[in-house]
Order: sequence, then C-alpha cells, then structure tokens
Amino acid sequence: MSTPPVLFTYGSLDDVLAAQERSRIVATFQAGQEQTIIDLIEREGIDYLYFGPRSAQSGPLRAEFFATNLRFNEVYNHDGVRVFAVLP
Repeated sequence: MSTPPVLFTYGSLDDVLAAQERSRIVATFQAGQEQTIIDLIEREGIDYLYFGPRSAQSGPLRAEFFATNLRFNEVYNHDGVRVFAVLP
C-alpha cells in the first residue's frame, strides 16, 4: 500500500487533499480496477513503481500485474524488491 510522506500535511489544502485522494485510490484498489491505477499513474506523471518485500502480503495490488503489462519495464528485482519504469 502507499501512503503519502509525513510532511504532505504541511502543503496547501489542495495538495493535502490530492495526496489523500491518491492514497485512497491505491489503498482501496481491488482486482479488476487495474485501469484506475493506470489512469492514476498517467495523470500524476509517475515514472517508477516500487514494490517492497511485504507488498505481496499487504493487498491486492501486485507487482505481477506490472511485470506482464507492456507499459511497464522491470528495472530492478532483488531480495523481494521490484521496481518498474513507466514507459512513455
């Protein structure tokens, strides 16, 4: 799951609300909502996705989805950590 950085609450109200909304989308993800995550990645200009060793046990958003999607390139995979570059 993703949470915004601790300091996000010191931003403007609009920034705080936007961070909370992004976090809500990721935290409430369910299988079948993959396009919602792809839309978020595109809208926010996200370049990389990080999955830590506990990601597989922490919710339905899995690295395997990105590993099999041609829009993402796995650039790191070691000791349970996987990083995917978002392709243009």
